[in-house]
Amino acid sequence: MEKVSLKKLLIAYTIDMIILDIAINVFWLIMGPLLWRMASSAMSWMMLVISLAIYVFYFTVCERCSGKTLGKKVVGLQTITADGGNLPFGRVLGAYTIDLALLAIFMRIFWRLTDPLSEQIIQSCANLYKCLFVSAAVSTFISVVIYVAYFVIPEHLTGKTLGKKLLGLQVVPNKK
Repeated sequence: MEKVSLKKLLIAYTIDMIILDIAINVFWLIMGPLLWRMASSAMSWMMLVISLAIYVFYFTVCERCSGKTLGKKVVGLQTITADGGNLPFGRVLGAYTIDLALLAIFMRIFWRLTDPLSEQIIQSCANLYKCLFVSAAVSTFISVVIYVAYFVIPEHLTGKTLGKKLLGLQVVPNKK
């Protein structure tokens, strides 16, 4: 099996994560004021669950339909089954659910470690939208770093994340 380019993986997942984080942050900028009074731990759990659902939906639909996310299309990568067949919906959904559940654990640990600081910043913030914007920008940067590291390293080394390995999927360069 040909090793997948580290540079291509970095570019592909960075594109995908930025697209998704912008969409999610716009959603939360709209919903944030409605949920502002909610306890920060409850809000962070809700944000995590809804964000993961959006990620699973994006990756599952893109890869089931064409074997490629927008980022993978740009750099010429695709996801295939081990035998080269069509990507079954259940296997793609399962692979990304496993991968993103593991990422949720990492993100929750990060959020748990930074909750006291976030709470202090939010309470001292006079402008709600400025505070939400800064929070969204920091969140986007951190999540892009974590998501890219989780997907890029194993897919560069083996073509597979844990979810893809368990469900017989792998990332490869486009067939010429």
